Amino acid sequence: MLAFVLALCGVVPQDVPQRIQSLCAKSDGIARSSALGESRGGRTIHAIELSAGGDPAGRRGVLILAGADGRRPIDTELALFQCEKLIADYAAGEATTRALLDTGVVYVVPQLNPDGAALGRHGNAAELDLDRDGKHDEDPPTDVNGDGVVTWMRWKDDDGAWLLDEKDPRLVHEADTDDDERGAYSYTLESKDADGDDARGEDDAHGVWIDRTFPHRHDEFDRRTGMFPTHEPETKALADFVYARRNIVMAFVWGRDDNLLETPKVGKPKARVQNDGILEGDKKLFERAGKAYREATGREGNKRDRMDGSPWGWLYLQLGVPAFASDVWRSPKLEKEDSKDDLLLERRRLVACEAAGRGWVDWKTFEHPELGPVEIGGFVDEDETALLPVDKRDELFAAHHAFVLDAATWHPRCHIAELSSKHVAGGAFEIEAVIENDGTLPALTATGSRCRRFAEPRLVLEHGDAAIAAGRQRHRVRNLGPNGERQSFRWIVVGEAGTTVTLRLRNDPVGGDSKEVTL
Repeated sequence: MLAFVLALCGVVPQDVPQRIQSLCAKSDGIARSSALGESRGGRTIHAIELSAGGDPAGRRGVLILAGADGRRPIDTELALFQCEKLIADYAAGEATTRALLDTGVVYVVPQLNPDGAALGRHGNAAELDLDRDGKHDEDPPTDVNGDGVVTWMRWKDDDGAWLLDEKDPRLVHEADTDDDERGAYSYTLESKDADGDDARGEDDAHGVWIDRTFPHRHDEFDRRTGMFPTHEPETKALADFVYARRNIVMAFVWGRDDNLLETPKVGKPKARVQNDGILEGDKKLFERAGKAYREATGREGNKRDRMDGSPWGWLYLQLGVPAFASDVWRSPKLEKEDSKDDLLLERRRLVACEAAGRGWVDWKTFEHPELGPVEIGGFVDEDETALLPVDKRDELFAAHHAFVLDAATWHPRCHIAELSSKHVAGGAFEIEAVIENDGTLPALTATGSRCRRFAEPRLVLEHGDAAIAAGRQRHRVRNLGPNGERQSFRWIVVGEAGTTVTLRLRNDPVGGDSKEVTL
């Protein structure tokens, strides 16, 4: 059943290395693959570097990260689609792609969690003892009735916490005790009591969740997030990869989190506490990115901007890299909806299942070996994105790629706009310079400035045999805003006429300018 589900989404996990090898071989040198490391289960984690000529380390880099959740092959497929699209469009001479790969570099990690993809589960191959009984993964969800899929079980129980939905009894909801509701059903994933502790499905055999193992706001008390941040080899491999590439200035993360359908909440920095939202100074950037994303994809919905151990939260708040996260696809809206309906998402998913002809099993009575009469059915235990219609996939992927191409052009462009020398008296000359940012982003984002991984722009005046009489040889340029903000500098230099003076500008992490002037 798992292979069938993955095939519908366009990815069979075992073919990812072959696809990477194939696209690199056909890229005419544009794409090069490397290994980040090995997963907990010993599977290779691959990375792809795409650029045309030159040293990638000295160029602005964009990171595309996918495949942290093994039950979402759609994310890996999107990342590979983008690699193939970049290669094809570069060969065809598409201007935006040419500009990106001729002057920048794109790093793609399409499947951060190859264990999860191969095993059909959220996490990696780590064994866990969630119920602390000394056994590992012994009580996972199980195909109890032998119909080939794992769904849900419900049965009448006076001590249960669930009720059948009045509008559609195929769905269930938790009883609202504050509204004097009393549960009448128990409801859980299809499972048996494999270890005899009178509980079912409590050791879910889903490994460590790689997309919750990163340092920022890591949940140290959940065994599914690893023993400590970056404890899992997959997380450590990506961290090493990113730290070794200081030129990465923007990231796109395809997975469960989403900060593009709505602007993420703003968190006010507090001493000794990891921030729980984006910085106020970056709000406009996320508003711009969200607007561009929604226009490109036509999507709408609520944000899912969790930061606890997420890749995007770590990249953004601890590395100073603007990181845009998308969950790629959700069940579409219905023609008529009640925004206050607590089961709205379930109703959308049920309609999507009916349209796809899969993903839902009608409830049927079954004699459970431990519980007696139960009903088994409901949603198939898989990620919702498995319902994406195959004929809609390429259109959706192309829209995401268009957004990435657009956002990748957003960057500061700090340069020496003016540099002049004027004789003052005797051997003294006045040098004036104007530094301008005519890019579309500030010299440093708010997070880039706060995490201190990157320095503000700085100037160095190389004066040769001349001497500086007034002014400093090194200057720090303020964090220039976009669209033409300027700052002026002035020096008095004493030297012989005809001496060449060089002014160099450095803008972290990559970029800069230099100009010469003659005394």
